[in-house]
Amino acid sequence: MPRTLPAPRKLPGPPPSSWGPPLVPIPSPRDSPLVSPAPPGPAPGRLSVHPTVSPQVLPRSHPEPSFGPTPGPSPVSPRSLPRCSPGPPPVFPRSSPVPPSVPPLSLPRCPPRPPRGLSPVPPPSLPGPSPPLPGPSPVPPRPSPVPPPAGIGRTAAMAAIRSVKGLVALVTGGGSGLGRATVERLVQHGARVVLLDLPTSAGGQLAQELGEHCAFAPADVTSPKEVGAALAVAQKQFGRLDLAVNCAGIGIAVKTYNSKKDKVHDLEDFQRVINVNLVGTFNVIRLSAQLMSQNKPDADGHRGLLVNTASVAAFEGQVGQAAYSASKGGIVGMTLPIARDLAPLGIRVVTIAPGLFSTPLLAGLPEKVRNFLGQQVPFPSRLGDPAEYAHLVQALAENPMINGEVVRLDGALRMQP
Repeated sequence: MPRTLPAPRKLPGPPPSSWGPPLVPIPSPRDSPLVSPAPPGPAPGRLSVHPTVSPQVLPRSHPEPSFGPTPGPSPVSPRSLPRCSPGPPPVFPRSSPVPPSVPPLSLPRCPPRPPRGLSPVPPPSLPGPSPPLPGPSPVPPRPSPVPPPAGIGRTAAMAAIRSVKGLVALVTGGGSGLGRATVERLVQHGARVVLLDLPTSAGGQLAQELGEHCAFAPADVTSPKEVGAALAVAQKQFGRLDLAVNCAGIGIAVKTYNSKKDKVHDLEDFQRVINVNLVGTFNVIRLSAQLMSQNKPDADGHRGLLVNTASVAAFEGQVGQAAYSASKGGIVGMTLPIARDLAPLGIRVVTIAPGLFSTPLLAGLPEKVRNFLGQQVPFPSRLGDPAEYAHLVQALAENPMINGEVVRLDGALRMQP
């Protein structure tokens, strides 16, 4: 039997025509009466009332009212509730939280411009020393140990020292090999050199060939007295000492124990190599540093340079090089500590580790063997020229920033056992 709906009852309040457009009803999740939507904000448990609409409560079991035709372009549907006319936005008290639908307040990124004719207010200053008075305030130059000469800036003063011209150098082992090439290059570029070598060497003849800018001082690097006499020659003839290059050295090839000959390494030979290569180098270093410390420092605080000669054998010693590798390894090991010792005096210490060079140590080998050794160098595949060693000495003397370093000069050579 079809269910008949009772006649709609008349609701109190203003006539439907004044309610505005229709509002779609929102069903409640429970069987409680339907309530017209209200803006969020009021306290819970209270019914929100629009200022122009009275609250209407309809039971779910009761049929929706039908209001019939209404004047206006949009008639009211029988299954719809009246829609409230747009009114003023709700006003929330300060104590109530801001509803989620209200966007958060965004502050301007830049401060507003001041009105015309008024200067902007400066921001508050942080606690600390008071700012300086307005006006140009030149930045004081960085203090240096010795101020540059009058009329010469710091950059010009540093550029002036990047030349070996006018320097006074001491080169040990300067009668042959790497030392001879170093003496010749320094004199050629305007330096004055004291050539230190054994009395039986060709150092005296070379000094005569180079003229007044070169003086020969026969000495043994292991003798403090003889090395001191050579330094006295530099002080007397040239007035000071700026550069000392240690090229004196010897080498042997003996196994620690030769099982075929049942022979052990001679201890005296080991001590002699250590004494000449390592102790002799240190002897020249300590006495040269004493004389260099008397120099007047330049604008960068530089007083002198000590260049030592090690070898790639210090890193990749071959069979039979126990004594030679130990002596050269000692030179490598003491480079940085001595550089730190002499740093307060403005004296630099740098070590060169040459590879296979055409020196008197290799000159006695057959040509075939020398070519074979040169082919072991990756690039350039040849023996090094002593003039290339001398060139590096000049570069180290002209670059005051290189200090406490060991520079390999070997063409990427890594010695095999």
